[in-house]
Amino acid sequence: MTPSTETKAGAKPPSENAPVTPSAETKAGSSPPAAAPPSTAACDTLRAEVRDALGKAQAKSAACKTEADCEILSDGICMAASCGVSIAKAARATYEADRKRITEPACESWTKSGCDKLVPIPIPSCPMLVPICKDGVCTSRY
Repeated sequence: MTPSTETKAGAKPPSENAPVTPSAETKAGSSPPAAAPPSTAACDTLRAEVRDALGKAQAKSAACKTEADCEILSDGICMAASCGVSIAKAARATYEADRKRITEPACESWTKSGCDKLVPIPIPSCPMLVPICKDGVCTSRY
């Protein structure tokens, strides 16, 4: 054995004992290499999945009998601006809980993956929405 590879009996080679330490470049003050950026398609897919899930949450919270049963809530999220959504007042707590359950992990993933820097969020021109009850479902009109 050469001096650089000799070990004592029973000792692990240095590569197995050595603690993980930053590279010389990192020690000198530079950042470690960044992860590869996400693709626009992957970000668009995540946004579409979240919008679909929010649409389902809105649908299950939209039953009404009269227009007085409905209200407009904000439904913009980290990855998409929106003009609002019409839901039943009686289902507000359910919708908000569903919205939080859907958006919190998705927004964390959106940000951690770098989608927030890659994909612009279009800002819609929002007219004043009026909640209405149509065929037993809260919806809106301008």
